Amino acid sequence: MDRTGVKWPKWALAVLFLVDGAGFGTWAAHVPVFKQFLHIENGSLTFVLISVIAGAIISMPVTGQLIARYGSRRVIRNAAVSYVLMIGLLAQASRFWVLVIFAGLFGAAKGAFDISVNAQAMAVEKHYGRSSMSFFQGCWSAGGLLGAGAAGLMLQRQGTVRSDLSFTAGVLVLCCILTLPMLVEEAVRPRAAEKFVWPNAALMRIAVLAAFGLLAEGSIADWASVYCTRTSA
Repeated sequence: MDRTGVKWPKWALAVLFLVDGAGFGTWAAHVPVFKQFLHIENGSLTFVLISVIAGAIISMPVTGQLIARYGSRRVIRNAAVSYVLMIGLLAQASRFWVLVIFAGLFGAAKGAFDISVNAQAMAVEKHYGRSSMSFFQGCWSAGGLLGAGAAGLMLQRQGTVRSDLSFTAGVLVLCCILTLPMLVEEAVRPRAAEKFVWPNAALMRIAVLAAFGLLAEGSIADWASVYCTRTSA
C-alpha cells in the first residue's frame, strides 16, 4: 500500500479538524457577548443553544446519506464552505430571533461538517493502513482551545461580535481553500434505495452513552463562558 501518497491528505484533514474545533470554540466564547449585546435572558438563551443542536440533529443523517452516495471528499467541500459562511453569518445577527435562526443554520452546517470530516478520517485510515482517529479528534480539541483562546484575546482588545467572527471566518475559509483539494477520493459504489431500519439494542446503548457525553460537553461549552463572565463581573 502506498503510504507516501496520503501524507498530505492526512495533514490537510488534520487542519480541517482544527477548523471545525476553532469555529465552535470561537462561537462558544462569544455566547456571553451575544447575550449581553442582544439583552438575552438565560431562559431565552436556551432557545439559541437548542437551535444549534436541532440544526445538527437534522443535518447529520442527511449528510450520512449524501456521503454514502457521493463520498466524503465531495460532501466535505460543501459542508466546510457552509460551516465557515455560517460563522460569518452569525456575526450579522442583530435581533434575538435572527440569532435563533442563524444559530440553527450554524448547527446544521456544523453537524454536516462533523460527519463529513469523520467519514473522511475513515477513508484516510483505510488508505493509510493505520489508525489515526484519535489524532484527528485531538486536532479538533486543539482547534477548540485555539478558537476560544483567540476569541478571548480579541475580546480583551475590545473586539466585537461582528469583527471577531468575520475575521475568524476569513481565516478559516483560507485554511479550507488550501486543504480541501488534498483530501482522499474514496471509491463509492452505487446503492439501491434502502428502507429505514431502527438501530439494534447494541447500537442504541452506544447512542445513549454518546448522547450523555455530548450533553455534558455541550453544557460545559455553551454555559461555561456565560458563568465565567458573570463571576468575573
